[in-house]
Amino acid sequence: MIFYHRTTKERLTSILKEGLKINQESHLTLGSEWSFYFYEARPIFLGMTKYSLENYKESSPILLEINLPEDFEITSDLPSLVDFGAYYDMDSGCMWWKNVDDTPDLLKDFLDENGSISIRDLIVFYRNESIHTTKTACVLQNIPSRYIKKID
Repeated sequence: MIFYHRTTKERLTSILKEGLKINQESHLTLGSEWSFYFYEARPIFLGMTKYSLENYKESSPILLEINLPEDFEITSDLPSLVDFGAYYDMDSGCMWWKNVDDTPDLLKDFLDENGSISIRDLIVFYRNESIHTTKTACVLQNIPSRYIKKID
């Protein structure tokens, strides 16, 4: 499975030598701290496409290609679901959309009678639907450097 990851020039050498590691300080992903509670770690965020770097010119990000083996476990990128209009509640551990009709099609069948969906279920059971909705994913284990290459 091919994914992509952005990093900074300062971190590139370390990543190419040691790989990507969970529980690292976020350098380019902002506003995702709330999700670490549900992941029980700081995940590695990946994209299914070569995402635009236009919004990151200030930090001059570098694009990496990540070629994960099939047995690597990936899961939902919760912060990206917020980008798709989801709201979250830390106490209930649920996500929902303001209007049920705004719920992405791939996730509508999993809403409960209140129009919400358990965040744990998104991580464990509905991760494929979530990943294909956002075109992003999270990895909750280190990614060895042999799976990573810099894209020019």
